[in-house]
Amino acid sequence: MRHDGAARVLLGGAGLAGFAARIAPDVAAPVMCSLHESLQEVRNLLSHPAPSVHHHAPMETVGLSPELQRYLASGTDICAYQD
Repeated sequence: MRHDGAARVLLGGAGLAGFAARIAPDVAAPVMCSLHESLQEVRNLLSHPAPSVHHHAPMETVGLSPELQRYLASGTDICAYQD
């Protein structure tokens, strides 16, 4: 922290989840868990209405399949999810 001027420590990766509380007493800066912070951000996003999306003019594409070009030109929102 002294060498790099870090204001806080962020523990990243699933293997370090839950260790922030154990490490914090030995570190002079706030110690954060990336999993906890990510979940907090998801909660924050879910608790606020989504801002309206303004569609922009289509961007020129090169080398895409005709199907993907049609999909992107349709203006359909891309939604990633997994069943």
